[in-house]
Amino acid sequence: CVSQNTKDKERQANRRFGRARLYYFIYICRHTLIRPSKEALSLRWEDVTFQDSRKEPGLRLATINVRDSKTGIPRVAVMPYGQVELLTKWRGVSREFGMGEPGDYVFPKWDHTTHDGKTQVEAHIIGRLLRRKLLEWGLHRTEAGKVITLYSIARHTGITRRIEVSGWNVGQVATAAGTSIKQISDFYYESFVRADPDKWAKTFRGQVRIEDAKAERIRNAVEAFESAPVVDEG
Repeated sequence: CVSQNTKDKERQANRRFGRARLYYFIYICRHTLIRPSKEALSLRWEDVTFQDSRKEPGLRLATINVRDSKTGIPRVAVMPYGQVELLTKWRGVSREFGMGEPGDYVFPKWDHTTHDGKTQVEAHIIGRLLRRKLLEWGLHRTEAGKVITLYSIARHTGITRRIEVSGWNVGQVATAAGTSIKQISDFYYESFVRADPDKWAKTFRGQVRIEDAKAERIRNAVEAFESAPVVDEG
């Protein structure tokens, strides 16, 4: 989306805006765990606040007031330190198109007739553009054959990363994602296993004790297993 916009500076402004909006919509949702639906589409710039980190000197973070949450209870989402510039860059782009004022939607509708930042865009418009571009690029399915959707890129990937890479516990993930601990436990249990498989490998309390000879035997067997050539039965 970004590279195409750089090449198409002479193309219709609404198309360039739509591609840029798609890019920032995906990444802002992904890094804040705000749902890529009415939660994100209802955001206004006045809901975004920047502040100095209390624990990381010199760094800034952003808090976002999610007023129209799926649960009906407003919550606060946090943009991580390294991704704060997604918000500043997108606001800069918005202002190039005459939007980005405090009362404007963060992701507004914009076309030839509506371009004041005060009209909310529909989620299906953003999703439709993503599907079209993924088909065009041949990237609409994963290696496993699953269809890639706006939800899978903008939310599922973000939640999985918090579990497997960031090491968040189930309560922290559920709070940040605006959902229940049960939902996270039910749908992301595999990610928790991958994040800390040692927890499942230990089946008793206390320190793990395995004789040196047995541990060495296991290591050697695993190395032999992993280095064995794959036999093509076809």
